[in-house]
Amino acid sequence: MNKKIKQTGLLIIAVMLLILSAENTRAQQKQLSGIVIDKSTKEPIPYATINIVDEVNRGARCDSAGRFGIGFSGQVKSIRISAIGFRSEVRSISTPINLLTIELEPNNKMDEVTVKATRIKYRNRDNPAVELIQRVINAREKNNARVSPMYTQAVYDKLSMSLALKNDAVEKSRLLRKFSFLKNNMDTALLPGRTLVPVFLKEVSLKENYSNGKPVASKVVAMQENRIDQKFDEDGFDEFMDKIYSKPDLYDHDIQLGNRQILSPIAAEAPTFYKYFIIDTIKNTKPWQVQVLVSPRNKEDALATGLLFIDLDGKDAVQRAELKINEKANINWVDNVKFDILYQQYTDGRYYLSKSTMSLNLGVFKEGMNVFGMRTLMMSDFSYKHGDLPTSTVKANKRTLPQMNVPSFDALRPEKLSALEQTSFNNVDSLKNNAAFNRTMDIASLLFSGFINCGKVELGPLNSLYSFNSLEGSRFRIGGRTTDAFSRKIVFDAYAAYGTTDKRFKYKFGTTFSLTDHSIYTFPVRSLNIQYAFDTEIPGQQLSNVSDDNVLLSIRRGVNNKMWYKGKFSAEYLHEFENHLSFKIGVNRQTLTPMGSLNFDSPTQSYRSLTTSEVTGEVRWAPNETFFQGKRYRRIINNGYPIFSLKADIGFKGVFGSSYNYQRFTFNTSKRFFLSQLGYSDVQLEGGVTFCKVPYPLLNIHRANQSFMYQFSSYNLMNFMEFTSNKYVGINIQHQFNGFFLNKIPLLKKLQLREVVSFKVLKGFLDSSSDPSVHQDLFRFPAHNSNGQFSGRLGNAPYMEASIGLGNIFKVLRVDYVRRLNYLNNPNVSPWGIRAKLSFDF
Repeated sequence: MNKKIKQTGLLIIAVMLLILSAENTRAQQKQLSGIVIDKSTKEPIPYATINIVDEVNRGARCDSAGRFGIGFSGQVKSIRISAIGFRSEVRSISTPINLLTIELEPNNKMDEVTVKATRIKYRNRDNPAVELIQRVINAREKNNARVSPMYTQAVYDKLSMSLALKNDAVEKSRLLRKFSFLKNNMDTALLPGRTLVPVFLKEVSLKENYSNGKPVASKVVAMQENRIDQKFDEDGFDEFMDKIYSKPDLYDHDIQLGNRQILSPIAAEAPTFYKYFIIDTIKNTKPWQVQVLVSPRNKEDALATGLLFIDLDGKDAVQRAELKINEKANINWVDNVKFDILYQQYTDGRYYLSKSTMSLNLGVFKEGMNVFGMRTLMMSDFSYKHGDLPTSTVKANKRTLPQMNVPSFDALRPEKLSALEQTSFNNVDSLKNNAAFNRTMDIASLLFSGFINCGKVELGPLNSLYSFNSLEGSRFRIGGRTTDAFSRKIVFDAYAAYGTTDKRFKYKFGTTFSLTDHSIYTFPVRSLNIQYAFDTEIPGQQLSNVSDDNVLLSIRRGVNNKMWYKGKFSAEYLHEFENHLSFKIGVNRQTLTPMGSLNFDSPTQSYRSLTTSEVTGEVRWAPNETFFQGKRYRRIINNGYPIFSLKADIGFKGVFGSSYNYQRFTFNTSKRFFLSQLGYSDVQLEGGVTFCKVPYPLLNIHRANQSFMYQFSSYNLMNFMEFTSNKYVGINIQHQFNGFFLNKIPLLKKLQLREVVSFKVLKGFLDSSSDPSVHQDLFRFPAHNSNGQFSGRLGNAPYMEASIGLGNIFKVLRVDYVRRLNYLNNPNVSPWGIRAKLSFDF
């Protein structure tokens, strides 16, 4: 019995000792936790590294929200905190240990690190960094989750923009003196050397479906915006910003920046253009990561420089990247271009883009006021199953999508707004209610659109007030149109013009009815347009996208004495669909009266005029088209997708005085091909055919250009009315090298010029059905005053011209040397010429 009691007592003592030992161990195990934030913006710094100075290999890494936790025993005297892009800091730890808030200062010396690294003689062969990158390149497809046939994801899209003033110009700024309340909401830390005044914030939450890496459907869940650009077109501005601020993804071949493409550092040919250096191995992550510095071989090329973080788990995948564009790169109007890219691993081991941030400073003058913008995209709920979405893309529609207030959007926002973004609400509200600011915006709108807003009517455009030509003399024009203040569904527009030489008035009056619940300028349009116009026209120029009512285009080479008066009534129905398929149907009646040296004469009779009545139709398809939709105009934003159009005109003899039966069909397609570092090519293919016997005014009179401004869609050394066909096919090719060659030539590369070449071919036929030499009742081709009759037709050889030019002169001017390659014996032909063009591009 005593023995059992003794054994029981020993057991109790042992248990007590174990409990005490456990308590002692637990007391010795301590937890060090906290958050790492940016000292200037107070935003969390994700994936910063924390090491305990007193213990070897003891440390942790912050999560995506900047939070960390380290278990340790003993006493901690200090810790070291480091993060890419920030200055490392050693923090002393006092007892007792509390939740730490650690602030790191931004380190803006990445360029200095790059310069030092590139001093070593570099080569790809036997370079461990290149060998590692080559493995990453080889594994791109198997690591890219977006190559799945179908997947869906949720997206949070935020774009914030601020006016950026030089720090030393803040006190002198007229803007801040005029709107002093803006001084209460400024930031001086986010962009070194600049003071930021937030004026724009837009947030969108949406669901997206993809097929083979391309979007096939999306649905906007909610949208919130705070902006000051209501005087301009908001939808057009959004499309333009979306073109500039792209979605940077290294698994794409290129990162888009306007019309410029930044080659991905892990694209197949990247080792030809980039240098790579292994900087460090990060052991405080699971798995470990290799830190690779990447920089362009040629600093003038539009390439990225910065850091790649590659997981060492055998998958050879980039987990995140911190990149910027070299300040010396041949890119206009922007600086401080930065990309922060983060990937998440899906359950099958592949990677998808989970967060990207793109920021840049945009401005015409470096020393003036710029616009600093930052776009953040956060992707979540990635899945290989499609969500329950419509079969086509649904854009953020302000007519049907209610605006959410700030508290309501908080539930959808995956991260809090920064202090700078929060201040945009106060700034925008104050500016909108300021009369002086609204007057300033009215002036800006006038300069941008060319129209003077008079309430229910606006007058303009200003660039058409005066022009001149050899037949009309000085031409004065005044026009106007109604505004939304008059009606959103009905628009009236008109103009009157007068020529001092021909002493005749020209005019136009038209009205457009919206057949939807919204404005006729809101995509997709469904409208009816009715108009009558009497004006002059250069034959063959009716398809030109450039208005002749422009003083710059009034200066022309050669002889320009063949025009006609056109009186035209038209009614047209337009129907656009969400998928950018559209069609037009209409009726026209027009009367052409020759002027100048032009005449409508046949060997048997002279005609005073020519009248036609026709039915027209056009089908246009522009898949994935984007455009800048102004309040009264639309400009295509070329995104690399093709545009197709097919047009038919059918004339009926005897209807309302019409003289001919005919059927005319024209086809046109165009596409931009992006070739990464080699620039991009614009290709345009067109063709047409006209059936039945018709005089030359109803044939295809090919577009010529006798101005000194370069035109892509016209033949720049062809004379007006030089060639006419009833069957033709033509192709225009233009390639922009974006300085690929000139950037590598010493001295010249400092000028940041850009090479451009073009080649145009036109093959046309005029068969016997409309040949005036065969049919005596058809109009003869117009004759030149001194050199006799034009041939009016192309021979067996196609017309050809080529050009080579320099762009980006003073960042806005392009000059081409154009060479005509054949038909050099035609009257008044110039074998070569110099053409100029104003061009604004990145």
